Amino acid sequence: MRRLVILSLMIAAVLTCAASVYADNVELAYDSGIADDFTFQNTDGYLVRYTAPDIEEPFLTSISFFGYRYGEINTDSPPMGYVAILDGQYNKITSKDFPFTLAGKLPQWNHVSIEPIPLSGTFWIYLLLPSNSAGGVVMGKDLEPAVFRSRIGNHASGFRQITDGKYNWMIRCELNDGPPSRPNITSEQISGSKFIFRDTGGCVGFQTLYRWGATVQFDIPQPKTVDSIYLYGRLTGNWFSTEKPFTVYILDDALRIQMSKTFEKRVFSSAPGWVKLEIPDTRLSGKIYAVIELNSRDEVQLFLGHDAAPNKGSTVTQIGQPKDWPFKIDEKNFNWMIRLGTT
Repeated sequence: MRRLVILSLMIAAVLTCAASVYADNVELAYDSGIADDFTFQNTDGYLVRYTAPDIEEPFLTSISFFGYRYGEINTDSPPMGYVAILDGQYNKITSKDFPFTLAGKLPQWNHVSIEPIPLSGTFWIYLLLPSNSAGGVVMGKDLEPAVFRSRIGNHASGFRQITDGKYNWMIRCELNDGPPSRPNITSEQISGSKFIFRDTGGCVGFQTLYRWGATVQFDIPQPKTVDSIYLYGRLTGNWFSTEKPFTVYILDDALRIQMSKTFEKRVFSSAPGWVKLEIPDTRLSGKIYAVIELNSRDEVQLFLGHDAAPNKGSTVTQIGQPKDWPFKIDEKNFNWMIRLGTT
């Protein structure tokens, strides 16, 4: 179910009191839904200031803007728009580029999906649509807003008040109450010939690392292409401090990096479970190492599961170089729950 919340001075207090009645998805808006005028900008971007609603865990999932595409646009290699979520002091929280072809040729709401991000307090939506008289994307304006929340500008020259009238850009955002759901992956589903693993699938506990990496050594007798890594884990701490990512590596027998990729911790949730991480196709054979640098901090900790079966290659390393176990554990009966998926 989707509920639209038009914020105004009249209902601001009601929204605070009625947080418990929100559905899973909440759309926030400061416009009436009717465009009184349209405009384009070349170097300046459009900003609208929002306050996260009083729900338990607000996660932003998409933004929408009312406008349309015009003029000559190369659809094979279109110009790009840019959307960023900024905190109250204009510091970037997350951003995304998108092609102008996402916008329709007629006035309509155009939607840009965002990797789910937890929010609190005041935040800005910043939308950059570099356009000129020859072509681009125009933005709708609501000339009679109940609450004036819009600004204009860019990071280079600064953000400023609108001086040619009082209106709001027609930019909205959608939030979920709580972290996004994820597929329920069982250990049985990621077993068999297409998967490489050492653990038994039975989690008996979790450990985290502030430095170094959770490492599993695998043997691949015949060349295989690895395209995914599965981790059994959970996230604890402050959802709003997940900006510190974690990194996965695959090393060869000589400890040379064959693949590395960084992920946001919020791909995990507080509920333990398997998470699939897609990586570039990597052709591997022989002895290899999967290294997961959890990069935990006091404010947010990523825990990785383990079993209690005889150790078949689990260690703690710094890019493959062995380190002492930083926690008390029966290391002889311990396997990190790290699996590789192949094509």
